[in-house]
Amino acid sequence: MNLHELVSVLADWTNSTPVTLATKHSNNFIVAHEGRVSTTRYDKQNDWQVNLATYLAVWWLQNRLKPFEALTSAVCEYQNT
Repeated sequence: MNLHELVSVLADWTNSTPVTLATKHSNNFIVAHEGRVSTTRYDKQNDWQVNLATYLAVWWLQNRLKPFEALTSAVCEYQNT
């Protein structure tokens, strides 16, 4: 599945199901929440799972009323490290 297809599927799925997710596909981090999907390019080949999860948790806790914006910002901030 290419990135465009995945973004469409995630937009539909998160619009109809109360779920929020963050994942990586084809060197892109993807955040999906309530039908909104963001992608952030990430080409580094490192162990990103634990570090990104930490960023996501902290940003979401600090911005509980805006989860999509918080998680997308966390991914962007992590990408710059």
